[in-house]
Amino acid sequence: MLKGYKEEEIDEILLTECPHILLPYARLHASNLTAQTGFSPALIQEINFKEVYESQNFAK
Repeated sequence: MLKGYKEEEIDEILLTECPHILLPYARLHASNLTAQTGFSPALIQEINFKEVYESQNFAK
């Protein structure tokens, strides 16, 4: 899948960078879908996935 990375680095990339890239699109679609139904748009806050990942790893 990702060559040249250690397994722990791949886990970090998949759990931090991928969601970081995808979240803006998910936020946009959630907002648009709820707005189109006549409800107030769903506003999803930004998430610092790196911070969440690090806090979960320190807890282990």
